[in-house]
Amino acid sequence: MQNELQQLGYSPNQTKVYLALLELGQTTVGPIVKKTDLHRQVVYNTLSELEKMELLQSTIKNNRQNFEIIDPHKIIDNIKKQEFLAEDLLPELMAKQKKKTRTQEVKIYEGIEGFLAMHLNNIKIQPPNTTIYIMAAGGSSWLNLMSSKNTLEKYEKIRVDKNIKTELIRFEPKPEEYWQILKKFPFQDEKTGKKFYKLLPQTYDTPIGIQIWYDRITLLTYTEPILVIEIKNIDFVNNFKSYFNLLWQQDIQAYRGFEAFKNVFYNIIEKDLRPDEEYHVLNANITIESKYKGFIEFFKKYHQDRQKKGVYVKLLFAEKSREFVRKNKNNFNLAEIKYLPPGISAPMQINVYKNKTIMILIEKEPVVFVIENEKIAQSYEQYFQAFWKIGKK
Repeated sequence: MQNELQQLGYSPNQTKVYLALLELGQTTVGPIVKKTDLHRQVVYNTLSELEKMELLQSTIKNNRQNFEIIDPHKIIDNIKKQEFLAEDLLPELMAKQKKKTRTQEVKIYEGIEGFLAMHLNNIKIQPPNTTIYIMAAGGSSWLNLMSSKNTLEKYEKIRVDKNIKTELIRFEPKPEEYWQILKKFPFQDEKTGKKFYKLLPQTYDTPIGIQIWYDRITLLTYTEPILVIEIKNIDFVNNFKSYFNLLWQQDIQAYRGFEAFKNVFYNIIEKDLRPDEEYHVLNANITIESKYKGFIEFFKKYHQDRQKKGVYVKLLFAEKSREFVRKNKNNFNLAEIKYLPPGISAPMQINVYKNKTIMILIEKEPVVFVIENEKIAQSYEQYFQAFWKIGKK
């Protein structure tokens, strides 16, 4: 019987004292010590433990403390309580396990060799009959690089053999580049005529190529040296697919003009964020020599107002903006600043916070795209964090 009780989770001392009390009935400590051969203090401690488990009760008789077992059925009651506790705890434990199994892996490839190796490796592990989603593919730069060492032929053979489709969102290339891409990749079903590519206005352009694979995202920059950031995270993949579909459907709010541009920025610090909250900026791109002088004056005043509001910001500037930041340090309090690797720059700036992603094309007449979607914001936040890790101070 003692072994069975221990299998139910009771300690050797607890089982000894419990069984002794069952045989002795109501009694004081002395007989229990004698029957179990345990030290008196150990018996007292064990009796206290059993009382907390509601397996026994104590009473005072003739100024002496007596103990007795309440009801053996209490053992079953305690097991049921543990079951209820475990059932309540299980969802939280599973959520933690799910979170743990979805840890993020980040890998960085540099140079042409890394660029080619990444493509061949990923097409090999991509499951058959799936789709690769591509945005801002790099055009002729991608094709020229992939032509090295017959990599494109090897890549295409694997892709076709595994029936892997590609959907492409391209940002209005030059006509000759457009036909070059379509010649290499027939983004159209010969039987149904369905197109697997879409051209968007150049105003949507970003400095980074994005590839959405089965279980990972790759971010490509055509700098010197070539840089590829690979993020293996299934949640990231799903969120970016949502963003891809938004672009595909062009379901995005667009605003034009300097007044709309200013309103979007001031909404961040006056309506959307409270003091001590923070937003993140990818490719903050302004220089002392900026041809749009109105933007320089605007950003100086805006950041002064931001500081008064107590709103924090992390800014990933283009490298060429370093001099502007140095000469305007007072505008960048409550801010943390890093710089993108040289060569990564485009007129498109991306602001991310809460459920909002704001894309700003800084031109004489600025264009602003606003996406209110929590998953998209999460995707761009991860996008930002990937580049924040490689940013330089």
